[in-house]
Amino acid sequence: MTTLRLKWRNLRDEYDFGSQTITLPATIGRSRQNAVRLRRPGAGISRQHVQITVDECGLRVRDLQSTNGVYVHGHQVREGYIPSGGMFIIGEYEFTLAPSVRCANAQCAKQVDTSLVICPWCGRFLADAHTDVDYSYIPEIKH
Repeated sequence: MTTLRLKWRNLRDEYDFGSQTITLPATIGRSRQNAVRLRRPGAGISRQHVQITVDECGLRVRDLQSTNGVYVHGHQVREGYIPSGGMFIIGEYEFTLAPSVRCANAQCAKQVDTSLVICPWCGRFLADAHTDVDYSYIPEIKH
């Protein structure tokens, strides 16, 4: 079982953002059946828009025949890998993944995305390898 910390923001509304830890494989879309549900009307999100999986090559996104497609680093793809520190866009939403670190298990020691909570190869909890606090999504308050 692989878990992933996913962050998103609406490219047209600075106050519409979020993050969630999900278990892979997972889907993103408007429907209740998705691990990440984006319900904003008119945001270009299909009921089941994209699937995220992990394999020996890394994190992979696959378009589930959505109306508006999936973009990985600006290129529309049907299926593609997201590099460490990468991002993808569906509709009005940009999703980001954190850069990678080496697994803290000396017997494994593989590169792992810091957005993952558990190493997909050895199963070690990665909180002891790094700690990440992101303050970039706190809106500026005007007085």
